[in-house]
Amino acid sequence: MIPTKPGEPFVFVIPTPRIRQVVSLATAAFFLSMLGYFFWKFGLDRLQEDLTDDPTYWWLVLLMALFFLAPTFLFLYLAFPPQGLLQKLQFRKEGIRFIPDGLTRRLLGEPDIEIGIGPKSQEILVCHGNATGLPDGYGYQIIVRAADGSEHAVKAGYLTLRNRPQVQRLSEGITAVTGLPVRIVNRRRLPDRTIMETPWALTPFTAKLRILASLASGIMPFLGGATVGCLQLQPAFIPLIGLALWMVQSLGLFLLSASNAKRPSFALPRLLTTLFTFAASFSLAVVMAAYLFRRH
Repeated sequence: MIPTKPGEPFVFVIPTPRIRQVVSLATAAFFLSMLGYFFWKFGLDRLQEDLTDDPTYWWLVLLMALFFLAPTFLFLYLAFPPQGLLQKLQFRKEGIRFIPDGLTRRLLGEPDIEIGIGPKSQEILVCHGNATGLPDGYGYQIIVRAADGSEHAVKAGYLTLRNRPQVQRLSEGITAVTGLPVRIVNRRRLPDRTIMETPWALTPFTAKLRILASLASGIMPFLGGATVGCLQLQPAFIPLIGLALWMVQSLGLFLLSASNAKRPSFALPRLLTTLFTFAASFSLAVVMAAYLFRRH
C-alpha cells in the first residue's frame, strides 16, 4: 500500500516466484500421490488386519505417512509461505532496505541490507540484468544514481515484476516516499565494457512456455521412472517405456531449441548426452519406487 502520511515507509513485499510455486506444488503433489498409492497398494482391508494382528505395524504406517507427508507440507510451505516471511523492500526518504525472507534469516543469518539516499541522488533504477552488467554482480537490484553518474545498489532478491499494475504500484510508492523519479530497466554489459539500459518489458507468453517446457523436461525421467516403479510392470516393458519417454523429451527439447534463435541447435552430441542422463535418472527412480512399494 502506498503511504499517505509523511515519514511513513513504503514496503513492497516481493511475491514468491511462480516457477518456485509450480515446482513446489508439483513436488508436493508427487509425494501426496505416493502416499495414496501406498495405501492403495497394500489395501485398507489388509492394513486393518495387519494392524489388528500386530500393533507394531502402526509404527510402519506412521513412518510411511511421515516420510511422505513431511516433504508434502514442506513444499506447500515453500509454494505459499506466510506473507510476513517473504522478502521485502522498504523505502524511506533517507534510504532503501532489503529484508531477506524468514527462512534465509533463520538458517543463514543473513542481515538486512541498507543503502542511503543522499541530497545529490538524482533517480532510482529498478534493475534486472546479468551479473556482469550490474555494479555488485547481482541479478536484481535497486540502484540509486547521483547527479554525477555514481551509483550504489542494494539487491532485490527474487524480485520479478509480473504485470504493469505491479510496476506502477512499485514506481508510485518509491516516488511518493523518496521524491525521486523511478525507471525500471533491463541492463547488460556490452563487449566494449559499456552498460546498455533498455526499458523493462513484460516476459512474453512464449518465453514463459519455454521455461515451463524446460522444467517439465527435467522432471520427466524422475516422474516417469517413479510411476513405472510403483506400477511394478514386467521388466521387459520398462526399457521400452523409458525409451518412449526419452523420445518425447528429445522432441520437446528439439522444438524448444527451434523456437528460440538464441539457443544452440539440438545437435547429435547433446542428444546422446540426454540419453545417458535420462537413462540414469529414469533407472534410479524405477529402482527406488519399486523398492518402496514392492509387495511384502
